[in-house]
Amino acid sequence: MRTKPENRDWQNCREDILHKAKAFLCWDVFHDVAVQLVRTKGPVSYFIPPSDICSIVVFTDQDETDFSKPVCHLFHEAGHRLQYEAWKKTGKRDRFMECINTPAGPARAAFEQEAWDMGRTLLRRFIRECCPDTHLDEIYCVYGGICRWTYECGEPLNDN
Repeated sequence: MRTKPENRDWQNCREDILHKAKAFLCWDVFHDVAVQLVRTKGPVSYFIPPSDICSIVVFTDQDETDFSKPVCHLFHEAGHRLQYEAWKKTGKRDRFMECINTPAGPARAAFEQEAWDMGRTLLRRFIRECCPDTHLDEIYCVYGGICRWTYECGEPLNDN
């Protein structure tokens, strides 16, 4: 069994970076994606496959001061958007829908790994074009490992 990756101290990521990331994804990458940023308790995110438009919802803590994890969630869900399109083009749309609803375990962890990898490609482009002086790529790798671990073993993420 894999052990949980270490949760490191995060470099403080300002809220404006999250808003820049949202604008980048909506204007420069996707033209059929709606992104909502909602203040609540704890960072959580969802990708909702399209009817007429895809939706990505990222919930952030009301008291959040470091937006590294919400930025990671945003790019992970954008990775699901790329994943959905790739699977749809190869006739695997129904399989995508099964996988996104699969409970924790190796199959779900592999599915999530693919989305994290696709999201990282977008994140690297965002960093290159919009925020070259950040450590977001490193943070994304570490935090993605922690999140994937929860899908592999089924234990909830305690990111305190």
